[in-house]
Order: sequence, then structure tokens, then C-alpha cells
Amino acid sequence: MTWDLFLVDRYLKNWVDPKKKREEILFSQDIVVKELLRTAISVQYAEGIDPFFNYLRESQYLRCKELLNSASFREDRVYLGKAWNPEYRADLIRKLEHELGALT
Repeated sequence: MTWDLFLVDRYLKNWVDPKKKREEILFSQDIVVKELLRTAISVQYAEGIDPFFNYLRESQYLRCKELLNSASFREDRVYLGKAWNPEYRADLIRKLEHELGALT
């Protein structure tokens, strides 16, 4: 199951990458993985998460819609800035590891 999920993740990342010039096919006999892939493709075509709502009870669906509609999209988040790059994150990790090492 772990390898199937890894392959589905890779497949979906390649699918939405605009630089890809070739198509890929994924085969699996795992029923859950196949349903996950079908749902992910439905989400892609729908350009929204509505296909996931088929798996929810009405109360869960309404709660999800409420949460999605109330989400605030703040533009001042650090990860939306240009400084949030791999080097910046690696530097933060090094600093935290250093501080944790000093505590022991």
C-alpha cells in the first residue's frame, strides 16, 4: 500500500506539472488506490473539491462548506513570500536543532 500511495503522489505531481512533455500511466490492483486516483482526477476536472463531498454525510458536507467559505486567505503569511525557499527553511531547521542541542 505504501508504494501505491507513493506512486499516486508522484503521478499526480507529474500530471499537474506544466513542464512535463510526456504522459504517464499508473496501474494498480489496490481498490482504495484506484478510488483515490479516480477521485483526484475528478477533483482536477471539477477544479474544486466537490467530488470529495460524495463521501460525506450531509452534516459533514455542510460543515466542510462552512469551513471553506470562512477561510481567510491572508497574503502576509511567511510561506507566501519570496524568502520562503529551501535554503531559508534549512537555515531555520539548523537554528532549531542547534537550540535543541544546547538544551540537552
